[in-house]
Amino acid sequence: RNMSQDLIERLNAMGFEWSIAFKEDVWMSKFEMLKEYVAKNGPCLPPRKHEIGHWVRDQRYHGYRRLRGEHAKITDARMRKLHDLGFKWDVSKIRKDVSKIREKDAGKGREGTPSSGAAPALVPLSAGEGGTD
Repeated sequence: RNMSQDLIERLNAMGFEWSIAFKEDVWMSKFEMLKEYVAKNGPCLPPRKHEIGHWVRDQRYHGYRRLRGEHAKITDARMRKLHDLGFKWDVSKIRKDVSKIREKDAGKGREGTPSSGAAPALVPLSAGEGGTD
C-alpha cells in the first residue's frame, strides 16, 4: 500500500528517518556512549539512572533471550561487540558482591566497587562463529 504524498511530506517535515540504517546508527551511538562510560568508570555496569543505563539493561535482556534461543532484538555481532568491551550478561552475582561490599564499608565513609572480572560473561560465541547483522 502506498502512502500519499501529503503524508510523506508531513513525515519529512517532522524529521522522520526513512533509512533502515538509522537503527544501526542509534545502536552504535549508544555503544560509543557505553565505551566512554567504561573508559571513565570501569566495568560495563552503569546505574539505571545513568543516561545509558536503560539501554544497557535492554541489551542484557535481549542477550539473555538470544542465548536461550528466543527471538531477540540483538545480533551475534552486537553481542560480540559488547562482550569485547567487557559487558557482563549476568550481573546478579556482581550486585550481591556490591551489596556485601557496601554493607561492610558502610561505616567507613566510602563505597566499594567490584573488580572488572567479578563475573564471567555468558556469551557462548567462539572466535570463528559467524554473526548476523
